[in-house]
Amino acid sequence: MHGSTTGDPFCGSARGQPRPRPARRSLATAPKSNALYEAYSRVQEDVQKTRNDPVPLWIRNAPTQLMKDLDYGKDYKYAHDYYKDMQIDDPERPPAVQVQEYLPESLKGQRYYEPGHQGKEAGRGGVRTRVPVARLLSLLKEEYTLDEIHEQFDHISIATLEGAIDEVATIINHTPMVRRYYKHKLLLDEGFPPRSYFPMLNHRFDVKHVKTDLKYIGLPDEKVYALAAQMKRLIVTYNEKHFKPLAPQSKDTGVIGVTPTTPYAIVDKKLTALLTKSSEKAL
Repeated sequence: MHGSTTGDPFCGSARGQPRPRPARRSLATAPKSNALYEAYSRVQEDVQKTRNDPVPLWIRNAPTQLMKDLDYGKDYKYAHDYYKDMQIDDPERPPAVQVQEYLPESLKGQRYYEPGHQGKEAGRGGVRTRVPVARLLSLLKEEYTLDEIHEQFDHISIATLEGAIDEVATIINHTPMVRRYYKHKLLLDEGFPPRSYFPMLNHRFDVKHVKTDLKYIGLPDEKVYALAAQMKRLIVTYNEKHFKPLAPQSKDTGVIGVTPTTPYAIVDKKLTALLTKSSEKAL
């Protein structure tokens, strides 16, 4: 790329003029995304809004005994010490799992970078693993469903696979694969982790979190249920027993209970599988 853009002064006009053309063509036809720009804008906005919010104690430096006595740096978790005990899809990359909150309380669970669905960025929502294009093309022509294709590439995340399918379909002018599942709308309860902890679920379905997305704090269960019914969303919660008595009140919502001790990765995988197989009325 550098040689293509700087060739003219060294080679002269006749030989140098054609050299930048491949670089221009590559840049012009490369997949485009403004995801980083949008993320940076959201970060700047939150910095202005929360510049006086306290930094969590466990990530504060403690060079003096007074700071140690004030619990600066106490219970800090070094992420790399935890990766070895986690179940990951790609052994060459650490998992995209946050073992500790590093943002102020008001921004807890906030996510700024939302990768697009083109080029290399398509795989950043999950594990960045190369998809064999020839094999994928063959399965598309045989009209395999997404789940059937995923069985062939079970080491690759759904997010990466869907991005690759859309790219291949566009390249060969093949009709993009019809996703044969109902796109459920979910509402994660306030006590439930933010949707960024569940990349597969968040990628496939329309997911909102009561606190981090809708900005409701301390909302009673009855209000959460009414909100879910109004938005026609299924509630995902750790407090199933609190919502069960409310279930008969509306046909526009439902409740999915999750055991609090279940690891996030397992919840993500099983809940995605359950909802993928379920129609709009099945739940």
